[in-house]
Amino acid sequence: MNLQEIRNFLKGLFSKPLSDGRKRHIVFWYDSNEDFTQDIDDFDVENVKVIKLTNNNAFWAKYYIEKEDTTSNILVYSNMEKPRTSEDWLYDIFCYSEEFSTDRATVIMRELNVSDGLLKQEFKLYNTFFKNKERISAFKNLNIQDYTKEKVHIGILAVLTKVKIIDIEEILKAILKEYLDGGNKIYEDIRKFGDLDSLWELIVKYYGYGFEEKSLERFMAMLLITNMNETIKFQLPKQYTPYISTKTTNCIVFINHFMNNSRDGEYYDKMQEVIGDKLKIDNLLEKNDSDTFINCDIFEEMDKVVLKRITSLLKDEVEEYSKYLSLINIRRTMYFYRKYENEYKGIKWAINLLSKKKDLGSKIKTEVSYDMFKSYVKEYYFIDKAYRKFYYYYDNCIEKDELNDLKERIENVYNNWYLQELSIKWFNSLEKGINWRIDGLKYQDNFYREFIKYGKERVFVIISDGLRYESAEELASKLTNERKGKVEIKSIQGVVPSYTKLGMASLLPNNSIDINDKYGVLVNGISTNGTENRNTILKMENPNSLAITYDKVIDMKDAEIRKAFAGLEVVYIYHNTIDARGDHASTEREVFAATELAFNEIIALVNKLVNRVSAASIIITTDHGYLYKRSSIEESNKIYGVKFDDGEDSRRFILTTNDNKVEGTVSFSMDYLLGEGSNKKVITPRGTSRFKVQGAGANYVHGGAMLQEIVVPVIKFKNDRSTSSANDIRKANISLTSVTRKVTNIITYLEFFQEEKIQDKVIAQRIKCYFEDESGNRISNENIIIGDSRSENPLERTYREKFVLKSMEYDKTKQYFLVIKDDENDNGMYERISFIIDISIVDEFGF
Repeated sequence: MNLQEIRNFLKGLFSKPLSDGRKRHIVFWYDSNEDFTQDIDDFDVENVKVIKLTNNNAFWAKYYIEKEDTTSNILVYSNMEKPRTSEDWLYDIFCYSEEFSTDRATVIMRELNVSDGLLKQEFKLYNTFFKNKERISAFKNLNIQDYTKEKVHIGILAVLTKVKIIDIEEILKAILKEYLDGGNKIYEDIRKFGDLDSLWELIVKYYGYGFEEKSLERFMAMLLITNMNETIKFQLPKQYTPYISTKTTNCIVFINHFMNNSRDGEYYDKMQEVIGDKLKIDNLLEKNDSDTFINCDIFEEMDKVVLKRITSLLKDEVEEYSKYLSLINIRRTMYFYRKYENEYKGIKWAINLLSKKKDLGSKIKTEVSYDMFKSYVKEYYFIDKAYRKFYYYYDNCIEKDELNDLKERIENVYNNWYLQELSIKWFNSLEKGINWRIDGLKYQDNFYREFIKYGKERVFVIISDGLRYESAEELASKLTNERKGKVEIKSIQGVVPSYTKLGMASLLPNNSIDINDKYGVLVNGISTNGTENRNTILKMENPNSLAITYDKVIDMKDAEIRKAFAGLEVVYIYHNTIDARGDHASTEREVFAATELAFNEIIALVNKLVNRVSAASIIITTDHGYLYKRSSIEESNKIYGVKFDDGEDSRRFILTTNDNKVEGTVSFSMDYLLGEGSNKKVITPRGTSRFKVQGAGANYVHGGAMLQEIVVPVIKFKNDRSTSSANDIRKANISLTSVTRKVTNIITYLEFFQEEKIQDKVIAQRIKCYFEDESGNRISNENIIIGDSRSENPLERTYREKFVLKSMEYDKTKQYFLVIKDDENDNGMYERISFIIDISIVDEFGF
């Protein structure tokens, strides 16, 4: 500033309106560089007196201002450094005065109401930063209270990184995220407008960075290796030890917050990948047992190694199934589980299948047909379910190649052991019977009489094409745990041939079922082909009936569905998602995905019926099941050269009047269904073989007599609208059981308890918990607890969790909070439990 600029600026200061009850202006000017010592005597501003301070006239100046002249505007000029507060005779006057300076740092400090002269060097350091109005405005908006040297440095960094709060963790994340994106603008801005030395001093102070080289990659490596070192059970080789920080807790909290923030997760993935490659983490893990790093989730490579090892052991028939399930269970709360969830779940269902084989002693029992049917419903179905679930998750895997060897074993066990054993025993039991009917079972063609006719309330029947028993069992479990009501599942013996035309006809009210010369199926003399014909047949039995498709119902608006179902007593709703996908060669591989979709659609339909038309009784059943195998059908599993002039045929049955015997097949008279004197019979391959027919698509089949095709599920759902809580669905409550509400160590352990076991109507609860301060700022790592234990033993429903607090100053007079919240539902469980944190030494090593 030149002399005229100064004169004009001071005129402006002295001419400002007085405020706060002041009667005059007093302005202090410390010109420590003595730039204007020669000019001050000739300096004149109208109505302003000038007092020059010297080394020994401070007392006089104070007396003059406060006693001799109490009305004049005064400029106090000094060619010395601004004194320390404790040594300043005029400090009380200075506090209610203004300061003028040709020094930018002083001007900025005054503008920010920073009175501590000891901070002037910090502000001088950032002269370039404060030359920009936008940066000054952003710095002001941080609303820094009680300025310290560190807060000045962090404030500058916050502005340059566009972080809105004074938080070194957020600042460093912003720097690292840009670096991981391949940019360096922020870092260069700190070099130009800030101070890199101050940045790295903060990194050393808070995170214990110990390398001479100022390297962001080394910093990231230190954060990751320090975290890794805390959760592994083997000693790191010496080449890794330089990366272990002395500021362990802050490193743990930083990484935990980085990986668990939904906005930052992708950057954490990049970071661990870059550092994992450079530090050859894959080689390190290969030398150690999985148990030694199963609780560590720092590097993605850990999940890859665990998955690879379990699949390899399963392929080699090492039957430590409980151990494998335990490893998978531990990984569920880990960071990368989300990425490899399909792999983990696929392996889990493979283990379930293999474990079931082991439980059965690798042998299907020889039983009479009734007992075999019941054994399938009781336990054998589970192998079909496990096979389906394995492939559902396998199809959604990222790392399919890693599971290919396991897939081959599952195929071998399922096809060459299970299906083969089951088919031999089942067909042997059938040959001992007189006809298709198995005494003691309920039959599909009696469905209406058994479940519908004598009911006293309106009933809705959902018929889902191809919903085999094992899938219906899962659907029943889902309904049990998603709706307030009672759910039970029963089984009935399906018709043969087990195909759609005959299965759908059997579910209708019938006095007679016929198959005409063109092999059309009739009920009471009416064709059962199409929804309209089925509607007619239903109305013959009960005029207040309706047959309708799922698509029409689900698309109805509220008023439409209420009008459509008003006054009805029986409603048949036809749903076709599974069979529609399975029955086409181009999509048969998707049949298991279609099953999952069918679950969602049926539950949505149930919800709509209950909520929109007050449905109280809903029955879910199917026309037939199916056989499916993923691997190619061997030529040896096909029956060639069977073709009759008369009949209807498919890969799994021939319906004919021809009496010729066919090798490798069994036949049943259709008298059981069509009545005595029928000249028709059904021929079906023994076991899982297929008749050779033209065209693709032999993996998904039905029509035969295998248990998977003819065990027909019937799910009965009774809605509960009562105020009773007996059928309420609830998540298992997880509570904090640690008695103390005082934390005295920077690393502390708390115990939690799952109050009841998982069972019908009591479902798993997944919570996350962490500490935060009064303002809601997280001050610890985050823990995930999955309360899904089915054990009666309370010890097996107890969880001990490690909490690591930030290394910072804690005020034992303030409240801190343990937050416990539902991790899957923002409107679910939420607790905020008050704690006192009384930690005298916040540095792990006491200095």
